Amino acid sequence: MTCRVCRRCGRAASRLCSSAMENTRQPRRVRWVLALVLLLTGLTFAPSLSSGFVWDDVALIQENRYIRDFSYLGRNLSTSFWDVGLIDDETIADQMANVYYRPLVTISFMIDHALFGAAPWGYHLTNLLLHLLSVWLFLLVIRRVLALAGVAQPTWPLLVGSLVFALHPTRAESVCWVSGRSDVMMAAFFFGALLLFWRALTVERRALLILGGWGCFLLAVLCKETAIALVVVLLALDVLVLSRGDRAQRRRNALTVHLPLWLITAVFVALRLALQSGRLEGRSALGPFGWLNQLLATISHYGRLLVDPFHPNAMIAPYFNAKQPYWPGLIAGPLAIVAVVGLGYFAYRRKQPLVVWAMIAFVAALAPALNIVPLSLNMLVAERFLYLPLFGVALLVALGIAASHKARFRALITGASLTFCLLWGITNVVRAADFSSPARFWQATLAADPTNPLPRIEVGKFLVKQGNYRQAEHNLVQGFRHYQRVGVKRSYLLETSLMLVDVHLLRTLDAEAWLTQASRFLAELVAIADGERNERRVAIDLGSLKLRLNIDTPRSLKALRSKLPLILPMLGNTYSRLGQGRKAVAALRRALKHSDRTETRFNLAIALAREGEVGAARQVLRDVRPTTESLQEADRIRGVLARVAPRAALLARPQVDPAVAARARGEIQVMLNTPGRAAAAFAELVALRPDDRQAHLLLAMSWAGAGRLDKAIGVIDQARAAFGDDGGLAALEQRVRAAYQRALAKAQR
Repeated sequence: MTCRVCRRCGRAASRLCSSAMENTRQPRRVRWVLALVLLLTGLTFAPSLSSGFVWDDVALIQENRYIRDFSYLGRNLSTSFWDVGLIDDETIADQMANVYYRPLVTISFMIDHALFGAAPWGYHLTNLLLHLLSVWLFLLVIRRVLALAGVAQPTWPLLVGSLVFALHPTRAESVCWVSGRSDVMMAAFFFGALLLFWRALTVERRALLILGGWGCFLLAVLCKETAIALVVVLLALDVLVLSRGDRAQRRRNALTVHLPLWLITAVFVALRLALQSGRLEGRSALGPFGWLNQLLATISHYGRLLVDPFHPNAMIAPYFNAKQPYWPGLIAGPLAIVAVVGLGYFAYRRKQPLVVWAMIAFVAALAPALNIVPLSLNMLVAERFLYLPLFGVALLVALGIAASHKARFRALITGASLTFCLLWGITNVVRAADFSSPARFWQATLAADPTNPLPRIEVGKFLVKQGNYRQAEHNLVQGFRHYQRVGVKRSYLLETSLMLVDVHLLRTLDAEAWLTQASRFLAELVAIADGERNERRVAIDLGSLKLRLNIDTPRSLKALRSKLPLILPMLGNTYSRLGQGRKAVAALRRALKHSDRTETRFNLAIALAREGEVGAARQVLRDVRPTTESLQEADRIRGVLARVAPRAALLARPQVDPAVAARARGEIQVMLNTPGRAAAAFAELVALRPDDRQAHLLLAMSWAGAGRLDKAIGVIDQARAAFGDDGGLAALEQRVRAAYQRALAKAQR
C-alpha cells in the first residue's frame, strides 16, 4: 500500500502519505465486511423494536406536548433539553438537568412523532438506524487506521474491531432505550467530523472539508456535550501521526483547523460553566477526598463494564456515599490509571503512535463522564456513557490483531474476539427485553443493584398502579430508610415521604382518625411553604414508619414549594374523603393554578359534584387536555354527572322533604364512590323513616363499602327485628360480607 511518488502531492512515498491512507475504490472484501457487520448488528438489536417507553421516555416523549407540533420548533431550539413543561423548572435546575442543551435530539423526537405518532417502535427504529450509521462511519475510521498501520490484509482486524464497537453489551442502553439516543446520534456526527477533518489535515485544497467538519462537529455538540472530545482526539491524531516530522504541515494545520476548533470549544465550555454556576455546590461540598473517592470508583466501574459487561445496570450503579471510603474503587481505580498510563508510555517508546492515539481517544471521550471535565451531571456510572469512548478500545483490538506476526497467535486472538462478540450479541438480545416495559426495566434494575433506592422506589410506583399497595409501601419504606441513612438531599426525602403518604391513603378506607392526621400533615406542609407556620418540623405515623421531616434550610423550603403541585391534590382528596367539601374544592382549585394536571381536574369535578355543584363540575371538565385516556375518563365522569344532576337539582329546590333530600344525598355519594358519606346520608334517612326497609338496605351496603362490617351487620340485625327475615336479609348479609371482603382486600394489597 505504498508508492514511490504520491500522485496527489508529488512527495516521496511514506506510510503516512494521504494516498496510502485512502483508496478511491473500496475493495470487495471491505464491502462484505461492512454488509456482515451491519446485518449482525441489525439482527442483534431488532428485538428492541417491540419495546415501549420507559423511565425518561415518558417525560421526554410520551407526555411532551412540545414534540407534537412543529410550531414549537423555535421554542425547542431556545430552551433546555429537559424543559418539557411537565415538571417544575426549579426542581430540575436543582438536579442540574436543566443545563443540558440538546436541541437536535428533541428535533429528532419531533420528526419521529410526525412519522410514527405515539407508536414506540418508530422511535426505536430511529435509534437502531442511527446506531447502524455510527457503525458504518466507525468502520471507515478503523479502515483508515489500518491503512496507516500498513496492514496489507485488513479483513479480520476490520471485522473484529467493527463488531467490538457494534455489539459490546454497553450498547444496549443507548440503542434499546429511546432516551439514550443522544449518545448514538452524537457519535454519528462525531465520526463524520473526524473523517472530514482527517481528510482536511492531509490535503492542500480543504476549505469545503473544513466547513463540512465544522458542520458535523456543531451538530454533534448539539446532540451531546461530550462531543468536545473531538478537539483532543483530532490534535493527538495530527501531532502523533499525520504531521509528525513535518513542521510546516503541523503549523498550517494548527492555524486553519486546530486553533479555531479550540477557541470555539473554549467559548462553549465557558458558556456551559456559566449556566452551571451555582449548581456545583454539591460537588464542591464533597471535599477533596469525596471527589477523589468518586473519581476512582467511577474509573473502576467503567473498567469492570469494559471487561465484564454481562451484568450491566441501566441505572447509575452502584449507589454509594462519596464521603465514605469505597475500597474497591480506591484499590482498582489507581491500578487502572497506572495500567493505562503504563501501556501508553510503552507504546510511545516502541514507536506505536496509532496505539497511543487510540488510548488518548478513549480517555478524552470518557473524561466528561468521570467528572474531570465539569460538564456532566454529578453521577457515578451509566453504561451509555461508554458509547463513544469504546471506539478507542475497538481500535486497540484491531491494531492488536494486525500487529500479531505469528499466524497461529493471530488466529487465536481473532477466534477469541469473535467468540466474545457472539456472546455479546446474545447478551444484547436478552438486555433488549429489559427495556420492553417500565415494569421489566425497574425490576431488572433492582435485581442488578438491590442497594440502589431509586429503582426500589420506582418499583413501588409500579406496584401502586397495579393496586398492590401493601408491597408498594414496603418498597417505598425501604427506599426512604436508605435515603435517610445515607443523608441525601432533603428533596429526595420529601418526595418519597409524599409517595408514602399517598400510598397509605390508598390503602386506608374511611378511617377518619388517620385521614384527619394526614390532612393535618399535608396542611402543615402547605402552611410552611406559604410562610404561615414558624415551626418547620412535621411528622406523621404510617404504622410501619414514623415520618419526620425538617424543612429548616432555604434549599429544603424551595424543594417543598416545588412539590405543591403534588401536595395540594392529595390534601384536596383527603378533605373530600373527610366530608370537608369546601376545603377540598379550595385545595384542588389552588392545585390547578400550580399545575394543570388532568387528574386534578377530574378530582375537582368530583369534589364539586359531591357538593351539588354539577354545573361547575361540567365546566371544569371542558378544559381537559385532549388525550385518548383523558377523554375516556372525562366521558366516564360526565356520565356520572349526568346521573347525579337530577338529584342535585332536587336538592336545590326550596322546601324539599328532609327524607327525600337525605336519600338524594346518599345516592349522589354512592355514584361518586364515597361510601362513608353515603352511609351518613342514609343513616339520616333511616332516622327519619325507620319503617323504610330499603333505607336500611342502602345503609348496610354503604357501611360495607366503607369497610365497617360491624355497623353493616348491626343495621341488618335491626332490619330483621323490625321487618322479619323472608330470606332477603340473609342474601343481603352475604352481599354485605362480600363487599366488605373486597374492600378489605383492596386495603391490604
